[in-house]
Amino acid sequence: MQISLDAARHMGYKHITRKQLLNPETNIVIAVKYLEYLLNRTGGLYQALDAYNRGLKNVMEHPIKDYRRSKYVSKIIKILEAQ
Repeated sequence: MQISLDAARHMGYKHITRKQLLNPETNIVIAVKYLEYLLNRTGGLYQALDAYNRGLKNVMEHPIKDYRRSKYVSKIIKILEAQ
């Protein structure tokens, strides 16, 4: 998972730097919190994954009708199913 600086700051990490986000442990902790936030906002795993990729505003304004057509969401779901 790679979290953006904007997303990290949105999650309350106001003073975090890009360099700090390069630390895998830091990045994963924030990314998991962000994904949880997106799950709560969107109400579904596919929508949350799409929001993680395209941004929450884009997903809310332009939702995808069939998430199987989203290359990003499909790729992540295949990875999860293989676990």
